[in-house]
Amino acid sequence: TSPTTSAPVAAPVVSPTGEDSECTDSELRLLVNRKIKTCKWVAQNPLKRCSKKNVSTHCPLTCDSETKSCARCVDSKKKFLLVSGATKRCGWAKNKNTESRCAKDGMDTTCQATCGFCE
Repeated sequence: TSPTTSAPVAAPVVSPTGEDSECTDSELRLLVNRKIKTCKWVAQNPLKRCSKKNVSTHCPLTCDSETKSCARCVDSKKKFLLVSGATKRCGWAKNKNTESRCAKDGMDTTCQATCGFCE
């Protein structure tokens, strides 16, 4: 018999949407009506929360059944919080020092087009 091991916990939830593509929610917290939320919060009531402005761009996997958001590779259009707590938008990574800014934790799943997540 083989030893029992526990499965590692994955940060983002990933789902294949095509042969070579992945769909995943952002790992970073987002601002909804000036309140800090996560994609797990969105998942608790996706029918209502995915319809909030630009939430589906931040949580495409969670919102896919409502908005078909996994069909495209886009940057989050919501303000989000870096691990450091700083509030940013994807334009921050796109406009300057893209490579180093995309290397920050969670940026690849948040600014998917800018950071080359879908390539």
